[in-house]
Amino acid sequence: MLDNRNYLKAISNIFIIAAFYVLSYGLWRVLILSPSTALSDLGSLFFIPHGVRILSAILFGWLGVVGTLAGEIYAPHIILDNPEASSIYDAGESLVGALSPMLAILILRWAGLWSPSLKTHQKVKYQITNSYYFYFKRHQRLAKQSYYCSQW
Repeated sequence: MLDNRNYLKAISNIFIIAAFYVLSYGLWRVLILSPSTALSDLGSLFFIPHGVRILSAILFGWLGVVGTLAGEIYAPHIILDNPEASSIYDAGESLVGALSPMLAILILRWAGLWSPSLKTHQKVKYQITNSYYFYFKRHQRLAKQSYYCSQW
């Protein structure tokens, strides 16, 4: 029989993930999505809560999906102070957003590019290292191209 502490730990993890999602959504609204970027939809390029989605899927698995789904459903109501209920479209959009990182992990596992033998901190370190490596390599390549183009 399962211990009640496991349920409490799972529920507390869901609430913590949802709280981080709501916090990151609020930061995104305040810091990134200004009135000038809201009209042109440029604020979506820097969607801070997506980082919470990815990290929670890597660190907590399906429990992270549930936490981000709860955060995605409640964040607009808490931050925007919107008392209206979400529409079916909003709920579907939240579900797809919460499931997308886990779907990516499942595809990587199927392709053999994601090893379940890695510990969680190794997976996060691997993802961050690869992201920075590809970003800096691309930046160096673009810097070389702009240097050579300026010589003309």
